Amino acid sequence: MLNQFVMIKIPSLVKLNGPKSFEFRPRFYNEEELTKKERLARIQKEIALEEHYKKNPEAKLRDEMQSNWQRKHVKESVNTSNRTILIIAAVLGLLAYLYLYL
Repeated sequence: MLNQFVMIKIPSLVKLNGPKSFEFRPRFYNEEELTKKERLARIQKEIALEEHYKKNPEAKLRDEMQSNWQRKHVKESVNTSNRTILIIAAVLGLLAYLYLYL
């Protein structure tokens, strides 16, 4: 009867997990292969774009106009932002001058 009692598992309040497995997959960085893939993707994109422009010449003009407009819009935004920063800096400088010397 004592052998049967020893074989019964006593329930516990703490759950013990078994050992976790360790998986390590090394990663290698190959700069040459990466630049080759980027160059190949860029060339394929240019070829596809040229084929598209051959089929639809108006698309090239539309894309160029859109690109020019976006460039101009970004430049105007940067100029406006710079002007605002300059005005704020001037006002803060004037306030600091008035506070310190008057």
